[in-house]
Amino acid sequence: MIRALELTNTHLTLADQRLHLIYDGDWSVMGPDSAQPLQMEAPARSTSARSPSDLKGDALPSAAPDKSYAFEFDERSSGTDFTAHGSLPRPFDVGLFDAEFDARGADLRDLYYLLGVSLPNTGTFHLRGRIVRRGNETLFDDLKVVSGQSDMHGRCRSKRKRAAARLVNADLSSGLLRLADVGLRAAGRDPHPDAPPDCFPMCSSSLPRAGASTRP
Repeated sequence: MIRALELTNTHLTLADQRLHLIYDGDWSVMGPDSAQPLQMEAPARSTSARSPSDLKGDALPSAAPDKSYAFEFDERSSGTDFTAHGSLPRPFDVGLFDAEFDARGADLRDLYYLLGVSLPNTGTFHLRGRIVRRGNETLFDDLKVVSGQSDMHGRCRSKRKRAAARLVNADLSSGLLRLADVGLRAAGRDPHPDAPPDCFPMCSSSLPRAGASTRP
């Protein structure tokens, strides 16, 4: 499919109007040797708060239409580290993939910049699970998240209905859920720290801003 690929001193500009994200930075792709794994690096800046990312894949000559293509991904954004390893059932078709992931950071809501999913504000968190994407439908399975003294696990299915609309079904359970571990106050972003906390902090489909003090 692709026998060899090498890019050096390459500048890449991407604008995602659906997620309101803009990437503007440098890319390098190394993999001209048939025995060398593909490696893509983006040690760049971004107006969407994204930071360096690294993508590694199988050697290009090993890619075939009837064979899955393995990859590893690592990205850091707004104080959040996200790593994943998995495969593309159909090589280079990113609309289809299976992966296990691990994420750590200061606020769960910052994962919007990496996953495109709006989540509630929290304090320091650790999240792991599995992602299965099939076109417009994405399944987040075997989810386990811990923040403060609270925990939650289960699954979440997201399906795009229209360009700017998404249907989300979640089946989650918790051994212990403290309201103090959820919301702007837990994330240290509450502009009114003396006000009583919301009983049930809500998510929003709007784009969160790093360090923002608006309600989620």
